[in-house]
Amino acid sequence: MQRHILPNHSDMDTKQQQLHLSTSNSDDQAGFRLCYGNQPSTDSDLLIPLQGLQANTCYDQWQGLTPLAVEQSASVFHNDDYLLAVVSSSELQTDDMSAASYAGYSRIFQLMEKHGYPQLLRTWSYFPNITEGDQVNAYQQFCSGRSQAYQEHAVSSSEPKYPAATVIGHHASGFQLYFIAAKQAGISIENPRQVNAFNYPVSYSKDAPLFARALLHTTATQHVLFISGTASIIGHETRHQDQALAQLQECLRNIEQLLVNAEQSDFPKTALENMTQLKVYIKNAEDYAELRAALATRLGSLEHVQFFHADMCRSDLLVEIEAIAMQPVCAT
Repeated sequence: MQRHILPNHSDMDTKQQQLHLSTSNSDDQAGFRLCYGNQPSTDSDLLIPLQGLQANTCYDQWQGLTPLAVEQSASVFHNDDYLLAVVSSSELQTDDMSAASYAGYSRIFQLMEKHGYPQLLRTWSYFPNITEGDQVNAYQQFCSGRSQAYQEHAVSSSEPKYPAATVIGHHASGFQLYFIAAKQAGISIENPRQVNAFNYPVSYSKDAPLFARALLHTTATQHVLFISGTASIIGHETRHQDQALAQLQECLRNIEQLLVNAEQSDFPKTALENMTQLKVYIKNAEDYAELRAALATRLGSLEHVQFFHADMCRSDLLVEIEAIAMQPVCAT
């Protein structure tokens, strides 16, 4: 599968400090690699037990990062601008998702403070049975634990700044959590088609989902746009219930709106087909063929797209898409 990285620069030190992302299965590349599925390909791979729907194994290969000293309960990588870490799932038990979320996010903030990367840019959270529960489901519990961690650890501000985020239900066991932080703050990008998640009515969750629809981070040499898990939601309501294809199209419209808004913050104009990565989470595996064909028609190529069998934070959501776009900073 083709790698997606930034163009080469003559200054090798600068190139090595940039953040790169590829979907490669090569074992000879330095950096940080996540493997999705039932077992890692190598002993150095970190595993997310999320089942891919395509034939090939899915990877996230983050380059331009070097490992830090071994941390208790975390695998940590960094460069001059970014900190990336996976919090060990052995400490995060899913029988109480509020406690697990609080422990996981508290660990995030501790690692950020310890290593001097105070700005949280992007988080990924995966756990089972996401919409199950009697009166308060697992996702609502997760939101409560995350909110408590923010209240205790995050820097207070009159204007809240939240990271881009994905919260997805897998079909295995355990709570997997990883994140990217930075030394400099990013710019939150919201979607006028949607209510800001942190302002959702309490009918969805007692504690609001604390994330931005997207977050743009810029260094001296590159822009990185992190687009959160994006669903078929207009305002705060699910649209196109029981229609997977229509939900897919609504997801894409929401992402296109975020790309338009990012341009207003100096992110280069970028089309969906030129994104560095798209991840498509599909609730019902039988919808995969139809959704894959529709995306192939829309994008022209699926070389930068990964498909996963997963559950979303609402039982009526059938599709969710997240995205990353990396662009060089153009000299003026």
